[in-house]
Amino acid sequence: MKDLADAVANDPFGVAVVPFSGLRTARAMGLRGTCGMHNEAKVFNVQSGSYPLSFALSVSKPNKRLPIFAREFLEFLETEQAQAVIADLGFGDLGISTRELDSQGQRLANSMMIIGKEVPLKDVREMTAIMSGAQLLSSTFRFQAGSTRLDGPSKENAEALVAGMILGNYADKVVYLMGFSDGNGRARQNKALSKERAEAVRAELIKAAPGGALDDVVFEVLGYGEASPLVCEDTVGDAQINRRVEVWVKDRVEPELVLE
Repeated sequence: MKDLADAVANDPFGVAVVPFSGLRTARAMGLRGTCGMHNEAKVFNVQSGSYPLSFALSVSKPNKRLPIFAREFLEFLETEQAQAVIADLGFGDLGISTRELDSQGQRLANSMMIIGKEVPLKDVREMTAIMSGAQLLSSTFRFQAGSTRLDGPSKENAEALVAGMILGNYADKVVYLMGFSDGNGRARQNKALSKERAEAVRAELIKAAPGGALDDVVFEVLGYGEASPLVCEDTVGDAQINRRVEVWVKDRVEPELVLE
């Protein structure tokens, strides 16, 4: 693997498929779909599952009781020490990173490409106004087609996000849960479904937290349907990437008092 990555790095015409953790001095290539949308091979995109060639690795627990060393190992995987090792190896860990809208010009360009009868301009304006000055978290939630049921990795993301909320990482913030759909079906139904998915994420977060632990968290649940695709939907997997709920956090704006 190391030899292959080094050979590609030294060959101006060399191309190879290697794990993201094995890039070494080679440069990861961005991907462009048939519709013209471009997706960069960045750590954030891999971590959030929005890079088309990324996939999640998970550990399944059997129904029977595991030996103590196996239980301890699974518990260790969730610790900060284990997650740091995973990140150092170049894999997407459960840690939560952030990006601002200013660094996401491509996604705005993607939205501009599809504005028309199906996606009203006012929806894109409203969405952009909320994102402006906010931060996007790498915790992203995805669903099966036509469903509000979260997949396995999304449930792990919920637990990690709740842990940060309990620690007060998002105190004095508004947490926006923004739902998006793929391009299949009618736009009006997709917009409604995307909001239902955002509602499902809020319910999952509350479920994953101890009773009352998120009472002080201010959630805003929104659905924008097809308004912000990340990739062209050339495959079933591409549609899965666009079918998501994103988490944005923004400072709360307290109303000003008028004194007479």
